[in-house]
Amino acid sequence: VFWGSHGVGNFGFHNIMKYCGMIALYFFHVFDSKKSYIEFYNKLNFISKRYYIAIRDYSPLSTKCFYLIFKDSICLVRDPISCLKHHLNYKWPSKSYMDTVFLNQKPKVFLHNRIAYVANNGISDKPSLKAIERIIQARIPYFHDSSLKKHLKGIKKTYFLDMNEIVGIKTLSTIEKLSQKFTLEKPIAEDSFYDFNFGSYVNMLPIRINISQRFNLEKELLISIVYKGFNISLTEIDKQFINIDKILSIQSDHFSCLVLNEHYGLFLEKLKQKDLIYIKSYIEVLFLAIEKQKQIEDGKRIIEKDILNYFKENKELAKEFKRILDTEHLSYIKQHRPDIVASWKYYQEFEKICEELDS
Repeated sequence: VFWGSHGVGNFGFHNIMKYCGMIALYFFHVFDSKKSYIEFYNKLNFISKRYYIAIRDYSPLSTKCFYLIFKDSICLVRDPISCLKHHLNYKWPSKSYMDTVFLNQKPKVFLHNRIAYVANNGISDKPSLKAIERIIQARIPYFHDSSLKKHLKGIKKTYFLDMNEIVGIKTLSTIEKLSQKFTLEKPIAEDSFYDFNFGSYVNMLPIRINISQRFNLEKELLISIVYKGFNISLTEIDKQFINIDKILSIQSDHFSCLVLNEHYGLFLEKLKQKDLIYIKSYIEVLFLAIEKQKQIEDGKRIIEKDILNYFKENKELAKEFKRILDTEHLSYIKQHRPDIVASWKYYQEFEKICEELDS
């Protein structure tokens, strides 16, 4: 069982587990325990794959399923100020988001305003510190670890994992530790696997290019542009795609081109030299445009210091966030791993700010 909050490195963790032969079975039905329990029951008992239950959402209105879980667990944690930074900077699909584009479309048409950010009342084209209030008062709480654990009564042992332990080369030693505590296969991973930030192109990619018009096909024929980390993490669990980088003679440090298994034969059948040159040229232009747009989005990012300064200027908001952390989020980890909490630089600064505000 894997449980915890959002914004702590879940996407990276799940890709690592997939690499270890495990599939996340999510608790999705936040307001209906029975639906989640039935999904867990059916997949865990009747499908011959290796699953782990992943619980990242919590609502006090739907807790019965939690009481029926009896396993040791992993809880992934992170400095709450860095979590808040993640939520403010998270790239959501905008209202003009295009899932599929055509081969002749100019990249700037569908990359411009592709990304949106949470705002205090809706979405915005850039991150806003004012959205902190909306995040900490959300109907489904973002910071809920201790509240959630109170209902996971069947879980007696929890292995706490700080997000820093699944970053870069540290990941390999973390997998080795986890494989000793849980029944994980230790993969022989490519060194490059540990260099990827799996969430860095979230909702910017994938981009699916419909190339059917090029061949006058009625049937849809798609090339998917994905982040290379996704391609490397493809395992026997989900080999629904075939990599066509070599066929297109494309080399990129960040991106890969895939087609669905079921489309691969048709793709090879229709592809002629002139088509190959045209498609390759378009994709290379698209790669450059994606990188440029990524730099634009990264330039909008809010950092932890911005958040701490905002709390200094908004005393009541700081007090409310501290109350949530104290009563709903951190008490369980403080009890069992105070050393991890003490290592969180920005949270310690936040505590000092709250003390100064009180005095």
